Amino acid sequence: MFYHVIIWREPSGELVHRAPNLGWSVIADRVLPSYDLGNSITLGGRTIEPWDIGGMKILETEDRVNPMAPALDDDYLRLTGFTYSDSEHDITDEWIVGPPGHLAERSKGGENEPQSWPQIFDALIKESRIRSASRQLFADGHYQNAVEDAFKALDEAVAHKSGVVDSGTNLMRKAFHRESPVLALTQLQTESDRGIQEGYGHLFAGSMLAIRNPRTHGLSVDHPDEAMELIAWAHHLMRKLQAATKTETDLPDISE
Repeated sequence: MFYHVIIWREPSGELVHRAPNLGWSVIADRVLPSYDLGNSITLGGRTIEPWDIGGMKILETEDRVNPMAPALDDDYLRLTGFTYSDSEHDITDEWIVGPPGHLAERSKGGENEPQSWPQIFDALIKESRIRSASRQLFADGHYQNAVEDAFKALDEAVAHKSGVVDSGTNLMRKAFHRESPVLALTQLQTESDRGIQEGYGHLFAGSMLAIRNPRTHGLSVDHPDEAMELIAWAHHLMRKLQAATKTETDLPDISE
């Protein structure tokens, strides 16, 4: 299915923008949350400010359509690889129940409204490096890239703080080694301390191996809920890193 957004001004009815042939992820993750909250909407390289939005329609078709149809004749449409569907299904009322910003206005009134994914991100992710690396990608619906870049930011932060010239799994194993860590997460005085050090060492290394690396090679596709969970996990590890203490030990041997 293809989705088409039409935005106009009121009361003039002047067409502001038409964005055809969108995937549903763009509608669900970018258009609807921005409209509900009264924020600007960016589509097709153009940003429409909320005060220019008098109304909006969302149409659904089985065909990929030309944004100028039906003004163009059928022969031209076929030559350019488009079709015109006269069976557009208007799904606006299924998703939009008020003017731009209606969700924000209702929230001010004290009602408990469901949060959009960007709102959830903002509520959970406070650490600046994780936010900078992944927030815009997540808001734009690029979930796999958002997760990948969050863990890349973690990898770079560990390398910077430890001074270890390496990356990924090897970096984490050297930095958080149980017996001779470069970055100590505990006082390392008791067996429990060393257990926490070892456990988090495995978690840091495993995150590179199981989360970052597959996305670097394009082997994973994330949905917003899964991506949010994984970015929150990167956020937790970044917080643990912030509390770590650099030691004076030589680099541990991880050859085994």
